[in-house]
Amino acid sequence: MIIVVRPTPYSLYIQGDSGETRMKLCRIPGMTYNLDTKAARVPLTPFLAKQVVEKYPDAWIPEEVIVLAGAVNQIAECREKANDPFLPVPDSPIDWWPHQKKAFWFLMGLHNAGFRGAGLFSELGSGKSKVAVGVADVLGAKMTLVIGPKSSRLVWHDQFRSHSYRPYLILLPDMAVGVGERLRRIMVRLKHKDPEQPAIIVLNYDGIWRKPLSDWILEQSWDLVIADELHRAKDPGSKISKFMAQLADRTNFRLGVTGTPIHNRPKDVWAQYRFIDGGVYGLDYKQFRRKYAAITGDESASSDLETDFMNKLYSIGFRAKGELDLPPTAKHVIRGELVEAATVYKRVETSMRIAIRRGEVTIKNALTRFMRLQQITSGYINDDDHTMHVLGHEKEQLFQDYIEDFPKGEPLVVFARFHYDLDIIEAAVKNRGLRYSEYSGERDEFKEWKHGRSDVLGVQIRAGAESVDFTRTHYCVYYSMGLSWGDYRQSFKRIHRANQTKTVHYTYLALADTIDERVVRLIENRGDIVQALLDEYSQEG
Repeated sequence: MIIVVRPTPYSLYIQGDSGETRMKLCRIPGMTYNLDTKAARVPLTPFLAKQVVEKYPDAWIPEEVIVLAGAVNQIAECREKANDPFLPVPDSPIDWWPHQKKAFWFLMGLHNAGFRGAGLFSELGSGKSKVAVGVADVLGAKMTLVIGPKSSRLVWHDQFRSHSYRPYLILLPDMAVGVGERLRRIMVRLKHKDPEQPAIIVLNYDGIWRKPLSDWILEQSWDLVIADELHRAKDPGSKISKFMAQLADRTNFRLGVTGTPIHNRPKDVWAQYRFIDGGVYGLDYKQFRRKYAAITGDESASSDLETDFMNKLYSIGFRAKGELDLPPTAKHVIRGELVEAATVYKRVETSMRIAIRRGEVTIKNALTRFMRLQQITSGYINDDDHTMHVLGHEKEQLFQDYIEDFPKGEPLVVFARFHYDLDIIEAAVKNRGLRYSEYSGERDEFKEWKHGRSDVLGVQIRAGAESVDFTRTHYCVYYSMGLSWGDYRQSFKRIHRANQTKTVHYTYLALADTIDERVVRLIENRGDIVQALLDEYSQEG
């Protein structure tokens, strides 16, 4: 039996000379097998090339594959070279910070060694986009695809214009039209551009997997794909994540950008690395989940398994931790007492405790139960017929007292979870004689606030957690909290980030002896907040 490893531009195929069985050829968990060609396949990456060399000692392997496998051993050298402060960086209208130079040269070192993907995992607000622009410049990318949340579209336009001298054609398809019309407009602009002009197309995660746009994307030859806020693809079974895996096989170099790769739980990283380099954590999600089921993702943990997990996470991912000279933060909790809605709250909470003891509440359905408790502390509840009932005004009063004493002339950002909260915030702000803008799933008035045409910006925490800069202010209120550590951390760093020059004051509104206080306490610890709440209630009986 002769086994041959055959490389193509994006894949490695393993095939025998006698139609070997799937069992004999598929020696790497998660690899695919074609019944017609009798060939096994893995994506072409250094980590997977290394596994092929190790798993198929009896195969004929081309020299180029062996060289690619050797790139894994060059990672440490790439990291060390990136620390050289005298290495040149691309010309830019805005100066490079030291940690940006390190990031740039680490990524370029990986690229030059043969890697097809890398992660940029520096702290939120650390200027990751400038590094990405520099990579696009030096690669001489003719076709670049940037994918991110809707809020990042104009951000990337501004970042390329601010940090590069290259005459990019930047296409921002109109989000108000369907994906078919978006595609038509993209194709028209590309058809009439100068053939030598580099193009950047900025799309959002919610649209890329929809036909006919998805088919067109997968037909292109992308020099570079930048996946901004890559944690949006963390769910392996989602349409977004599956599409990103397909796209990875059609890209010369892919850059995953996020400040929170462990967005909520350690298992979040697998699908993100499936896009960057599937060989890092392996191609088999079930095997990955079994292996790392017991870890927390806490870097202070000393177990061998935790260390192995973190080493892989930052193997080809750059992180500038603690290198930013940021001002301090101050946190304040304003506590109130639940009075008007206390009876309803206790009844709902007691019912939930009983359900937990009976085993009726699991991690899959706990979120709805906890959300109902949060709604009650916000002063309302929706019944089974989706009719809203106002229960009380305690938290509303806390915010009114806060805004009454808030210094006039200072801008403010207020995060909240529910639209009901935002309506309450708007009324209180206007009653104080201040101007209000909102950034939520229903309203996008961020620019009004950013340019000083309003005083207070009400932000729905999920909508305003990513890709926006709130450093106009150094005051922030959390009126109500979400139950995602990743969303909280993202929102927190919208203000405490590069360009912030003053101490940032964070104020949390919490009603005593309610879920509010639990969330404010638990949210400071990285992890699954829903699971932590469920554990607490379970232990209390």
